[in-house]
Parts: sequence; structure tokens; C-alpha cells
Amino acid sequence: MSLVPAIITLLVVTLVAMASARLVQDGCQAAARQADRRMARQHAEALLHQAVNSLLEEGQSSAMLLPVEREEISGSDRSDLGELPLVLHRLTAVGEGQFARVRLQADYALDACESHDDNPCRPALRRIAWRELSAE
Repeated sequence: MSLVPAIITLLVVTLVAMASARLVQDGCQAAARQADRRMARQHAEALLHQAVNSLLEEGQSSAMLLPVEREEISGSDRSDLGELPLVLHRLTAVGEGQFARVRLQADYALDACESHDDNPCRPALRRIAWRELSAE
């Protein structure tokens, strides 16, 4: 008679140990996915930062050699936001980790030199918008 309770106790302890091991494994996988996504985000942010520096150095007319999509978006002259420039530069960068992909997009306005006293003339770049898009 004492064998049945011992077997049941052993079975319960085994099931609890298996559940605990599964919880630990799921936690490790979640942490690895989060670290991979963070690495992909940092890669996308670095690409975006390099594209901004390239845009500042090279000006509007040159093509960037980075794997970043660049669009020029015409602003609306009828918009309520009178402070926005007529042309926005939209940069889209995709960062990839081992399994994760992060897609960042930012809109920038290139402000030219306002006076002839700026010598040498260094145009300023203002970030208007920033967003994280679905990675597709």
C-alpha cells in the first residue's frame, strides 16, 4: 500500500521539475529574442546616424552609399504648420540581428545658412519625425 503514494509523489515531483525546466527555457529564449531585437535596433539607429552625417557632409545632390532608403518629400504649402520646410528628407534604415529585423524611419529638414556671415557655411539638420515601422 505504501508503494502507490510514493509513486504518485514521485510523479508529481517529476511533473513540477519538468514545468520548472520549461519555464527556465522559455525565459532564456525570451531574453535571447529581446537581446537580438535590441541589437537589430542599435544597428538600425547606427545606420540612420551615419546617413544623417552623410547627408550633412555631402549635401542634397549626392547619393548616399549606405543601405538606407532616402526620399525627398515635398511639403504642402497649405499646411497649418508654417514652420515646416518645403522639402523633407525621409531616411529609412533596416537593422538586422540574427533573427530580428527592425525598421526605423525619420524625417529631417535641411536648414541652409541664413546669412552671409556664416563662414564657413554649415547647414543644420533638424529631425522632424521618428518612428519604428513593422519589419515586414
